[in-house]
Amino acid sequence: MRAFPKRFRILALLVALGASVSACAQSDLPSDAEVDRWMQGAEQHLPGWSVHFQPAELTYELRYSVTIQAYVDVKKAKLALHDLHVFVRVDGGGGFLDKHRSSIHKIPGTADVSVSESFYAKPGEYRVAFAVYDPANKTHGVWKKSIRVEESHGLVPDYPGAKAVEFIDPKAPFSIGDKPVFSGGENLRPAQIDVLLNLTERKELEMESNGERDGSQQDFATRTILAMAQTLAAIPVNGCVRLSAIDATRAKVYLDRVRSLDAESLLKTMEAHRNVSQVDVRTLTLRKTASNFTKEFLERLMVGAPDCRSPRNADRVLVVISDAIRFPEHSSLDPVNVPLNAAWQSYLLRLAMPEVGEFFNAAVPGRRGRYVRLARPLDDQMTSLLKPLQPHVFDITQPKVFQKALATLSADLRKK
Repeated sequence: MRAFPKRFRILALLVALGASVSACAQSDLPSDAEVDRWMQGAEQHLPGWSVHFQPAELTYELRYSVTIQAYVDVKKAKLALHDLHVFVRVDGGGGFLDKHRSSIHKIPGTADVSVSESFYAKPGEYRVAFAVYDPANKTHGVWKKSIRVEESHGLVPDYPGAKAVEFIDPKAPFSIGDKPVFSGGENLRPAQIDVLLNLTERKELEMESNGERDGSQQDFATRTILAMAQTLAAIPVNGCVRLSAIDATRAKVYLDRVRSLDAESLLKTMEAHRNVSQVDVRTLTLRKTASNFTKEFLERLMVGAPDCRSPRNADRVLVVISDAIRFPEHSSLDPVNVPLNAAWQSYLLRLAMPEVGEFFNAAVPGRRGRYVRLARPLDDQMTSLLKPLQPHVFDITQPKVFQKALATLSADLRKK
């Protein structure tokens, strides 16, 4: 993998900073009433800025989100070393719905700035206003657009406690507490579904010779896997769903056959226990046995009778959600030993993730940055471990593919 220019690493950092709420001196900020007056008035564009309101898109929670992506030429906008305050307001048919503020402090003079704000939205018509304020220059800009969120098609859950509009905090993507609920019938025959989340860090298994690594891709992969698991766990089942999560590079089990997933808590635990900027000696040693650790954990999942109040003849289902992964050279790739006392139906939901550089190279004015494009031919060895189970493999390149995989699993269960 090639290293990416410093410019794109700075851009990635500012994307994260720009979307997070920061503490700032209240004297720097205009009043709420003044900001509302700007956003309800006429548009006012500033030099150096390019603002794009992206159409509503399906997420891995199978909810629709709207994203505003803004880019600014720091030199042309005269923002070097300035603070910047960002405001978003959303109105619907009945008037005001919600608004959000975020800030960036001491903008570097050598970086292009990208600011991203996103919110979940239920089907309907919305008027979205995006504003920026530079307290040093005492200037503000306003951009506006009408957005339509269409009714959902295909298998989608309901979020009964959700508001019409809910802003997403990229540092706490699961902090919105509403859980998905699927309508529809259960499978007739009882089933026990084991879901394994492979949260192994791909970049720790594929160490670059220069030792330079970026956690942005892994952060996105982990959050995507957790979002998929949280949605999958809501499928109505005559039986139960058990969830497990592992990090093979550290021989660590985060979840072991639990019945519910607190994605926000698990994400915080992982962030506290791993550091993608460096790899310690113990991890370097353990990565050599990562494939064996994964195989042995899979085999533990499959032994024994069903334990979720299902009859002993319950259907057994295994779902592995994993980033495409390649184990270190000379790793054992012996496939799992499948118990003879149960017939297993298995699925591999395999993320087909891009390189971080491709993602940020795409995020330029006039082009939409899409984060789910294959950057290289898929090279994955999880399939080798699962070969005896003959898994139904889905390469998850976008949420609609995940939606299709979920519909396939649900239909297969109802056939029993």
